[in-house]
Amino acid sequence: MAREIGKQLDRLESLAYKVRTNQYLLDYLREWAETKCDLFRDDDPHMTDGEKIQNRLFLKDNFKKYMDILGQTSLDMIKFEADLMDVRQNIADQYFNKDGDNHE
Repeated sequence: MAREIGKQLDRLESLAYKVRTNQYLLDYLREWAETKCDLFRDDDPHMTDGEKIQNRLFLKDNFKKYMDILGQTSLDMIKFEADLMDVRQNIADQYFNKDGDNHE
C-alpha cells in the first residue's frame, strides 16, 4: 500500500508543477497585456494615423493568439482539477477501504 500511496503522491507533485507553470504563463500574459496597453494608446500625440492603424491591426492579431493561450490555460486548469480530485479519491480509497475495512 505504501508504494501505491507513493505513486499518488508523485502524481500530486507533478500536478503541482503544472499549476506553477500555468501560473507563470498567466503572469506573463498579464504583464504582456499591460505593456501593450501602454505602448499602443491611440491618444499618443506622436503617433501618425498609419501607426495607429498598424497598431490596431497588431493588437487584433495578437489578441486572438492571447485568447487562444488563455483558453488553453483554462482547459489545462480544468483538467488539473479533475486529476487532482482523482488522485485524492485514489488515496482515500486506498486508505479508507484497505482490506475491505472502512476506517471512516
